[in-house]
Amino acid sequence: MTPGQNKSHEITFFNTRTKEKDYDRLNAYGYRSIIRAFENYLGKRSSQVKNAVDLGCGTGAFTRRFFNHREIKSFGIDIVFQAVERAKSQDSHNGYFVSDISQVGLKEECMDLVIFSGALHHFPDPTDCLKEAYRILKKGGVLLSYDPHLYNPVMWLYRHPHSIFYSKKGITDNERLVSKEQMNEVLQTCKFSGIKIQAISGVTFSTMESPAARFLLPIYNLWEYGLGLLPIAKTIGSFLICYAEKK
Repeated sequence: MTPGQNKSHEITFFNTRTKEKDYDRLNAYGYRSIIRAFENYLGKRSSQVKNAVDLGCGTGAFTRRFFNHREIKSFGIDIVFQAVERAKSQDSHNGYFVSDISQVGLKEECMDLVIFSGALHHFPDPTDCLKEAYRILKKGGVLLSYDPHLYNPVMWLYRHPHSIFYSKKGITDNERLVSKEQMNEVLQTCKFSGIKIQAISGVTFSTMESPAARFLLPIYNLWEYGLGLLPIAKTIGSFLICYAEKK
């Protein structure tokens, strides 16, 4: 049986890191790469979105960048109180609330768009979160997510427990890399249709907690810039972008 998420560890980890500052690891180019992929998947549906929520929003770094230029009713939800307080202090466009994203308390079929911005890989089994997303999506609504990719060479070397270079610095015990096969299976289990999953690169970082990783970060970002321009990024890119629909 897959173990559940250690929620107390998650809350402690992020409360500590967001009390005084944002938990914001990507740089502007990295966010633009993800947003571009999201926009490509949404296409004409983007104009149909009137209500949207970012589940696992943290301090709102992605929420602000994706929603703030849109004339829609949008929210961010996270289990970490300090993260939500930081988000509220910097953003008057979106509403932010503390809640468990596997049981958000929203009414059924109230959202046109549900986003998981780097949140699903914090769950050893994201089934409950995805079932909740399905519940709150309107018929015809869309789910989008991004998470680190199991089959990216650099991600595997740095973040996979079987790698000799594995580092737990800056992550929680809940986190793991995800694969297309895993995400496709769980999305199907949760009754989603129209599933599309693609790897992307060009997701560059602004900082890392590990001193060694910070030292090597310019090299990694250069790798990401280059890989993001090549067709092979669709296979071994650093992040997986998931798109799914509720019929």
